[in-house]
Amino acid sequence: MKIITLCENRLEPCLGLKASHGVSYYIEYNDNKYLYDLGQDSVFQDNANFLGIDLNQCQNVIVSHGHVDHAGGLSELDTVLHQRTLIDNHAFLERFRYSGEKEMDIGISRKLDKFKSLGQDIIESFEIEKGVWCIAGVELLNQFSQMEKGLYIRDENGSVMEDLFLDELNLAFETDDGLVVMSGCSHRGVINVLQQAQKVTGIEKIHTFVGGMHLNFASEADTRLIFEELRKFGVKKYVVGHCTGWKAIAILQQMLGEEAEIIYNYVGYELIC
Repeated sequence: MKIITLCENRLEPCLGLKASHGVSYYIEYNDNKYLYDLGQDSVFQDNANFLGIDLNQCQNVIVSHGHVDHAGGLSELDTVLHQRTLIDNHAFLERFRYSGEKEMDIGISRKLDKFKSLGQDIIESFEIEKGVWCIAGVELLNQFSQMEKGLYIRDENGSVMEDLFLDELNLAFETDDGLVVMSGCSHRGVINVLQQAQKVTGIEKIHTFVGGMHLNFASEADTRLIFEELRKFGVKKYVVGHCTGWKAIAILQQMLGEEAEIIYNYVGYELIC
């Protein structure tokens, strides 16, 4: 299995690659190829071209949720890939951050409304192919389920409510060393995501986590509590970035660095599992 990061906030020195706030991953698993998340613009496509990756060979495109830094690149996909896209209907609701003074549009409903027909009702997890699962409907099972405050959706009737990220889609891959679990942002909680992956796949051992943990707004105390719980999974490698936040990544290194390899992800990073 191979994962190449096509979009991330961070870039190691490299002529030709571009960084952008968002994530996108190209995945090879057995004989199939996947694209997970699309960043907010054409950067993922530009980086794929630079690296010699033909994204039209991907069997599936999976969008983790409807924030623009994960789904904005929908407009850059060729038509053939639109037909292979997995994105939940909730992703096209109006989404915004409210600070108490003004709304900040962080969704795709206005910019990409013409792609709304791609949306599906993805309520339950399912196996995409043997050994590959789309993890949907992550249950909020524990004290680590609190999501960032100030994130809202506005439904078709104009009603405003807290965003519970019902559209969030995660991925799990079976390997000889255990599961590789991927999440765009883990908005429903990284602990819940890992527990759901174990439940859906029936596989307890998680070897690698790739993605965002959405801890850049969390307090240090809460971050340490989450990582203490995370330790119980025995994950051997974390490839984290984007919304995890550099402070949380430093704490992760401090707390779990002797038990696991911690990679601060960047554009062009290649992971072989």
